[in-house]
Amino acid sequence: MQTSILFANKITLYLNIIFSDRLFLTRPHKIALLPIQMVLKLTGLLDKFDGKLYSANDVSRPKPFPDVYLYAAEQMNTNPEDCAVIEDSVTGVQAAYAAGMTVFGYAHQSDACGGLRQRTALAEAGAKIVFNDMQQLAQLL
Repeated sequence: MQTSILFANKITLYLNIIFSDRLFLTRPHKIALLPIQMVLKLTGLLDKFDGKLYSANDVSRPKPFPDVYLYAAEQMNTNPEDCAVIEDSVTGVQAAYAAGMTVFGYAHQSDACGGLRQRTALAEAGAKIVFNDMQQLAQLL
């Protein structure tokens, strides 16, 4: 089974990518794509996402509705249930979960800065696994 990885929201998520042509990225707003394109270019990853950047402007409803994730999966010829989503926001987790995708919650905050509260909120929103270190991602998938 081929798994598609959908990355969203935080620049830190783009620094450890070692995936195939089934990789795509979603953003809440098209205007946010420009900074992401710059970061991806600086990290040498822009070509991995060529033609695979999606935003809420591509669909009629933003997160927490599943539209952007369903649209991205459709554009990649991938079944939603074969997708894994890494999300760091409650609305993003809700959207991916509603799309029928497996959701991994990324809680990047330390416990001193509300990390426990963030992990709990992501899990309650539908994240299958919540983690706080991107180096763990490959093992979790």
